[in-house]
Amino acid sequence: TALIFAIALSVRIMEGIARPLEDLAKTATQIAAGDLGRRAPVEREDEIGLLAGAFNIMTAQLQELIAGLELRVAERTSQLQRAALHLSTSARVSREITSILAIDTLLAKVTELIASAFGYYAVNIYLLAADGQKLVFRASSHPTAPHDLVLDLSSASLNSEAIRTNRQLLAENVAQDPWFLADPNFPQIRSELIIPLRVGKRIIGTLDLLSAEPDAFKP
Repeated sequence: TALIFAIALSVRIMEGIARPLEDLAKTATQIAAGDLGRRAPVEREDEIGLLAGAFNIMTAQLQELIAGLELRVAERTSQLQRAALHLSTSARVSREITSILAIDTLLAKVTELIASAFGYYAVNIYLLAADGQKLVFRASSHPTAPHDLVLDLSSASLNSEAIRTNRQLLAENVAQDPWFLADPNFPQIRSELIIPLRVGKRIIGTLDLLSAEPDAFKP
């Protein structure tokens, strides 16, 4: 009787050990097959329960790691796509420059190409007047652009400041930028990037990029 009881007890204990291990092995197989949402059942407080808990923690960390890698890959892919768009747009602008001789037609075409390629609210070009004291509005992708606009370099504006400092200026939120000069012709501006235009070391004007979204311009 004692021998039978001992054998039955041993079988029961082995089953109690074997079943959780078998469940853990099945879970590991499913995770290895790509199902990272699977978790091992933790039904015991002994070593097997601790093993299942540790396995679940490891799986969760692996899931977070893979999610982070996927996000980095997506961000890098987006950067590469934007870089490719930059190159493609530059090539198109270069082709237009070589085929168009009239300066006003050329500038208008350049603003249209940049605005359509990147989805900007508007793209404007200002050129320095002959006296070097004013910026004259010369071209825009926007249909209601103020073509008679003249900016005095002594006045406060992002374009004037870009000329005075010879560097690009970024207003991530124009409502908070002291140099922003509001224009009723562009009521939807939320962010603005000004890039000086140069011929050699001589500044000849500015390229004015306008977006209807705040923080639209990334590094």
